[in-house]
Amino acid sequence: MVFFITVVISISNYAVRQNKEIEEGWGDSAYVISKVGVNAYTFILQRRLADKGIIVNCVHPGYVMSDMTRGSGNVTPEDAAKVVLNVALEQTTTGGQYVWHDGTVVPWDGPDPRGYIDGKK
Repeated sequence: MVFFITVVISISNYAVRQNKEIEEGWGDSAYVISKVGVNAYTFILQRRLADKGIIVNCVHPGYVMSDMTRGSGNVTPEDAAKVVLNVALEQTTTGGQYVWHDGTVVPWDGPDPRGYIDGKK
């Protein structure tokens, strides 16, 4: 996992140095960077807490209609909450998952997860 994070940071840093972070889809907000950290921390917590029977997963709720998006999202807060609740209440022994707003588990070592935004995996 640390190797993966290092690679992602190296690639995004290269894009920034070339002034191509927007063009290459990395975004330009502190929110984007902080989200990567939160997602990575999910896996750290899962490893640390697994032997205590605690399961840790993260959910990307989608582009939620909220104050933060100025109401321009395409997912209602109610629909976003349903996915989060389903993941939290699901009887599973699998942790360290990254779950997309439609309930799809996104593989961390798979294709670029940004493709899940428009369905082009």
